[in-house]
Amino acid sequence: MYNIALLIYYFLICLSCPFSEKAREWVRGRKNIFKKLKKLDHGEGIIWFHCASLGEYEQGLPVIINTKKKYPNHKILVTFFSPSGFKNQKPQKEIDYTFYMPLDTIINAYRFVNIIRPVFVVFVKYEFWFNNIWVLKEAEIPIIYISCNIRKTQYFFKWYGGWFRQRLRKVTHYFVQNEESKILLENIRIKQVTIAGDTRYDRVKTVANSDFFDEKIAKFIGDEKNVVVAGSTWQKDEQMILEVLPKLGNYKIIIVPHEVNDENIIRIKELFKTSLLYSDIDDNETINTNILVVNCVGLLSRLYRYAKFAYIGGGFGKGIHNILEATAYDTPVIFGPKYKQYNEAVTLVEAKGAFSFSKKEELNNIVDNLLNDDFLQSAKKACHDNFDLNLGATDKIMEAINL
Repeated sequence: MYNIALLIYYFLICLSCPFSEKAREWVRGRKNIFKKLKKLDHGEGIIWFHCASLGEYEQGLPVIINTKKKYPNHKILVTFFSPSGFKNQKPQKEIDYTFYMPLDTIINAYRFVNIIRPVFVVFVKYEFWFNNIWVLKEAEIPIIYISCNIRKTQYFFKWYGGWFRQRLRKVTHYFVQNEESKILLENIRIKQVTIAGDTRYDRVKTVANSDFFDEKIAKFIGDEKNVVVAGSTWQKDEQMILEVLPKLGNYKIIIVPHEVNDENIIRIKELFKTSLLYSDIDDNETINTNILVVNCVGLLSRLYRYAKFAYIGGGFGKGIHNILEATAYDTPVIFGPKYKQYNEAVTLVEAKGAFSFSKKEELNNIVDNLLNDDFLQSAKKACHDNFDLNLGATDKIMEAINL
């Protein structure tokens, strides 16, 4: 069933190529991959990390960096499934090679493992490659999963999931984010589980502690201490932000949309009629607006340092975007209703450092509360305490990486 599904998936990707640049890149990026892999210098051995996309890459970076420090003569190979991860990764000196992951057919799995001959394999979060797991186990190569967040709705807990569960038991060790994940795995007879937490906390704290200065942002903010950052926003989020603008008259508002294509930026400019684009800031002109739209990528995680509180987008779609980038600065966050599949959001809502809403009246009430300094300071402390409590996952995982 799994192998048939893979073939159908590949067929559909190929059918999509004439209509989708992402599909074309998915296919193009895997062309001649095995020929390229045969040319790699293995050093003292290849340590293989796999990340589905950019989010998992950021999640895995603390372990990747520390692994290279521990084994400097080994080569680090990172694979991606998604073009968005492969194309948008930030270069990292600790990483020797990056490739797309070949489709998880049994033939590809044997070819890939036999060519790179990894001494250790780390899968980030929960992308399960069942044929690769089988081949790696057969070759007696250690496999660990890190930052796993297991949910009871996943298919391997279903009545038809026996084959998948059998493969999952072949993994050497699971480092999970929480107690629920540990219990769920133990319920399907997987005992090799440790609660380590989420390595993203370690990663975003490193970013938060790094120096940052941007002339355009500094010019826009000036001496203003009251700043709100709205990150990774979608259309519904932007409409909600528009609703509370009257309450934020003395605040500088920085909007960083999830999509920065021209069409979307034009739409946002029409919605926030007095706004200024980041690309249009001129050193010689005075800024006469309190709304900035950032129409480029790569700045968001560092902009949260300026915010008294932040709005995180995605909560009216598939789910909220990264809240840790904001809370690393002790910045309270607001987001829409689709957040309960994210452990870090659930715990912070319970701690009263994050606030969710479904209706504009609820958003207005949350903003009113955060404009009260006592309430704001209490929320900031909740963010600080929660973040500190969750640091250290990388160290726990590194104890298990022994070659």
